[in-house]
Amino acid sequence: MLRRGRFIASVGLLVAALAPQAAMAAPRSTTTAADPLAVTIDSMTPSALKPSGTVTVTGTITNTDDDEWTTVNVYTFIGWAPMTTSSQLAEAAASDPATPVGSRVITLGDFSTIDAIEPGQTVPYTVTVPRADLPVSTPGVYWFGIQALGQTEEGRDTLADGQARTFLPLVAAPAREPVKKHHKKKPLFPLAQREKVALVVPIRARVEHEPDGTIAGVSDWTTSLSHAGRLGSLLDLATAIPSSALLIDPAVVGAAQQLANGNPALLTVTADDDSDTDSDALDSDTAAAQSAASEWLDKLTTLAATHELLELPFGDMDLTGADDQSGLYAAARARSLAVFDRFPNAHITQVNAPTGGVVNATGLRVPTDDALTLLSDTAIADDLTETTPVRARIGATPLIVTSGGAAEGGPGPDDPLSPVALRQRILSEAAVRQPTQTPMVVVLPDDFAVGNATSFADGLHLPWVRLGDLFAVADSQPEATRVVQNLTYPDVADDAEVPAEAYAAAQRLIDAGTQLQDVVPDASGVATAALDTALSSVGYEARGLDTSEVDAATSAVRSLLDQISISVSPAVTLSSDSGHFSAVVTNGLDQPASVQLQAVSDAAIAFAEPSALKLGAHERATVLLAARADRNGVHVVRLYLTDTNGREFGTEAVLPVRVAQVSRVIWAFIIAGVALLAVAIAVRLLRRIRRARSAS
Repeated sequence: MLRRGRFIASVGLLVAALAPQAAMAAPRSTTTAADPLAVTIDSMTPSALKPSGTVTVTGTITNTDDDEWTTVNVYTFIGWAPMTTSSQLAEAAASDPATPVGSRVITLGDFSTIDAIEPGQTVPYTVTVPRADLPVSTPGVYWFGIQALGQTEEGRDTLADGQARTFLPLVAAPAREPVKKHHKKKPLFPLAQREKVALVVPIRARVEHEPDGTIAGVSDWTTSLSHAGRLGSLLDLATAIPSSALLIDPAVVGAAQQLANGNPALLTVTADDDSDTDSDALDSDTAAAQSAASEWLDKLTTLAATHELLELPFGDMDLTGADDQSGLYAAARARSLAVFDRFPNAHITQVNAPTGGVVNATGLRVPTDDALTLLSDTAIADDLTETTPVRARIGATPLIVTSGGAAEGGPGPDDPLSPVALRQRILSEAAVRQPTQTPMVVVLPDDFAVGNATSFADGLHLPWVRLGDLFAVADSQPEATRVVQNLTYPDVADDAEVPAEAYAAAQRLIDAGTQLQDVVPDASGVATAALDTALSSVGYEARGLDTSEVDAATSAVRSLLDQISISVSPAVTLSSDSGHFSAVVTNGLDQPASVQLQAVSDAAIAFAEPSALKLGAHERATVLLAARADRNGVHVVRLYLTDTNGREFGTEAVLPVRVAQVSRVIWAFIIAGVALLAVAIAVRLLRRIRRARSAS
């Protein structure tokens, strides 16, 4: 049972409640992550302090203890002094939750009570406190949060048994001239004095494939793409904030399209390649994913007509570890263009956006284009202030500098990336910039789950905040573009980079897919499917994975190529310096194949160039190989297959060829003998003729 403003009959709290001068009490100074009561803040209205009204907070309290907690009082607390810089906010967010930061509000009626919470039980709470009971007036950002105080059989004390903390900004309205009678009421904050904020919503996710090219984790995709899932709610957030930009990894769009098509196996060669699979023939998990993906794609297509699209290279390639991988980057860009063709009326800008907003020299060197880079201010080693321009460049690379602090979220012990924690950090960073009207760009964290998108967006719509288009906000600063001199790259980012062997494995899969497509021209999409799988394996979202997924896909493609085989006789004998021997090439695939049969041996045997073979599905052909030998003996001949471009693949055959031709010396003796015989015959004939003449 939850009862608002319950009077607690303990002497200490009774005195505090009845004494007007004790309306604020010091909070606990020993709070730790092991507190028996785990507190969350799930909503807070309003998201910034107003001159009057109330502040209402809702959330949950979970008993992580082995004992029952009873008479749990739920209080708000407010900080003692305002924070006015980004560095102060960063320090506060990283502070120990046990550090005292403010005073508890214990005025009667300003707290709620939960009668009992059993071990493992989670109970919701709601607390509403009047603005008048929050005695702060200096502009800035204040600590604000919830503290829970309860009792067990051992009794109770005045220390908090659990808490959740966040930030609450206070921005003072500028002085205004009195509104004359019959004149339209002016807004509280003129447009010029509102803090300009651009929000970038990332559509990023780890895309994993099975060896046959199907999307792995179908059920997880169904959950994420649904209205209440992470990817689904992000589109709802973009809908609620029309000025927001969508940062899109085309691999996510490609995965959704494949699921919408019934998740066909793309790294296979079959006689009937039907991408529009009938949902009635699908299993329940795939059918559910198909429905969720189709709805998600429709919503994204609608948003693309009204929102700025920021196009990442396909697979969101990890540029920081991609040294000498400009070929892969170019392939990722070309693949992205093909995916974004589904948005013909969209305004699209090519960007690179390293995860966490940090990049090294390699990450700036690999791109072969002039794509814009979104870089966090935490990646810049130069001195930064709240007035640092958003537009910047390093060398020839154009940058937009984003707020790293805003993307880090709120303080512990609550989840720093919970919707309320992240929203309050964004507003707090905006509040410390508002006095100078310095614009701010915020890229939401890659794994952010917004939950209730409408609530999150409503909290950002404040009188002193002006949500705007990314490039309009970036260009609103009159100062010249900043030239960045130095970058900072943390060791943790360096350790997380995709390793060099992953890029090599990706290239092997691309080569195998391209070759299978060349050998089996009717197997449309195989090369593209291999490319998609390979590029997804070297993206930021693939950090921490080994190469087993892409290696398995490569093996699957190679196994298809291996179904085109060669068979030969155990041995061949050539009885002259030239001749023919045969080999049988069999196509074990369900579709026609185009190959060439090549033969090599030592220098004693030369082969004529074979012509290309076109084999039908499950067809075999006998090939006569013309050979010429200039030396007797046994020679090893290797037969192998190549695609039409001369690249070797598949199985091979080895056979001994015995050359038993008659030697030239023997032929010389034979010719000499024939010549002598001819001379002897001629002499005898001549003598016979002479005797005949003499007799006559």
